[in-house]
Amino acid sequence: ELKFNLKTGLFVNLILIVQFAVFFWQGTIISSYFLEMPAGPGGGFDSASGDYDYYSVDGINFINEDEEAFFRNEAADPDFGANLAKAFSEIYGNPDLNFMAFGYGGMSVQIYCDSLPDTFDSQEQQVLLSERFNSPAMDGREVCEFMNLYQFDYPAETHFNFQVSEGQLLTEKDFAHSWEEEIPILLGHDFAGCLEAGDTLDNYLLGYQCRFRVAGILEEGTSVLTDQMISGVDEDGYGTPLILDNAALIPYLEMTDAPRTEDEAYFLRANYEGIRQDGILTVDRDTPRSEVSEMEKELCEIFTKNGIYPVTVSGSTYGVRVFKTESRETMRILLGASTLMGALSISGICMSVIAKLNRNLHRYGIELMNGQSPGPIMGAFLTEIFFVIAAAMAFNIWKYTDLMRWNLMFLWVILGMAFLSVLIVAAVFTWKLRKIDIEEIIRNGE
Repeated sequence: ELKFNLKTGLFVNLILIVQFAVFFWQGTIISSYFLEMPAGPGGGFDSASGDYDYYSVDGINFINEDEEAFFRNEAADPDFGANLAKAFSEIYGNPDLNFMAFGYGGMSVQIYCDSLPDTFDSQEQQVLLSERFNSPAMDGREVCEFMNLYQFDYPAETHFNFQVSEGQLLTEKDFAHSWEEEIPILLGHDFAGCLEAGDTLDNYLLGYQCRFRVAGILEEGTSVLTDQMISGVDEDGYGTPLILDNAALIPYLEMTDAPRTEDEAYFLRANYEGIRQDGILTVDRDTPRSEVSEMEKELCEIFTKNGIYPVTVSGSTYGVRVFKTESRETMRILLGASTLMGALSISGICMSVIAKLNRNLHRYGIELMNGQSPGPIMGAFLTEIFFVIAAAMAFNIWKYTDLMRWNLMFLWVILGMAFLSVLIVAAVFTWKLRKIDIEEIIRNGE
């Protein structure tokens, strides 16, 4: 019976397999937009203590060639730095985003050695500063670099609750900067005795000639811990904090005036690129990923509106990454369309099964009147239903194999849609089979 059904309905079954494959494919992507289905590792970094999870912002994650072209055009845009500045002004003005930036940054800081105080001896310099070298870009003057350099914004300073043993922390106004002003910095505890609050350092910052002013020396043991900033992993698998005792902390700046030279324009762009690169969404430990995805969507909308390639967030869902430029209202429409596609697919297979049943009612009636159990008939049809849906399901499992390695929710969603489809079609078929009046069929010669 099964072989007969498959042979007589081969073309229809192939169409139904394609229909269900598309339904499962669409349904899985859109489900991952709304459900807790991260598309890869990262996000929600697990620390042994603390009340927060950290989701790092990833600047580049191409989904298709159009998005890659978007990024290339962005890089060539002379207004890109200004566009980034406008975007981050809006981001920092939105407290619901819980956005901060802390990381390695993109700055190349070269300090003029002749501006260093005499308190630096060779041993201290080896630990805190690089060896001195001559730089043609700076008229051959000797320069050196910080051995450990990080950048941070005001939300990061307050979130990590930095404390100083000398001088003072940066205020929110210190992050607003005009080109002629000194840049206040914080130094780790190991710099105490070599530099003190109020000391200044002339430097060459990506072509921008400026002066650092030491605002404060951090307390000993000051540390940070995010999903990117760790010093290692303990025996229980938890990340251990990154100690900042030998580090220099340079602020990410909010520029208050337009660049006057090409070097200043380059610095402006690098400054805001660093914020995008080191951006972090900070949320309470029990915050569901769906809310994090909403924050990511808002970030994407702000960037896209300002002509900037939309970011992704570590641990974000596959659906959010694919549909990062779409509004939530659009996604609800797509969810409705996917649901309609599922309803049409299920209706199609129900109609196909019922049509086959009606075409062979007389033969089935005779077999049942002769004492044959309805089991083989039901089994053949249900097996055919399962074959169609299983083929579509197998295609989607192959399609999402890589994602399933990170999150089995993709498999459960596909299995759930398949099980629901089989259940509905089986229920409709059983209901139809039970309504058949065998004696009437034989009597009427159907």
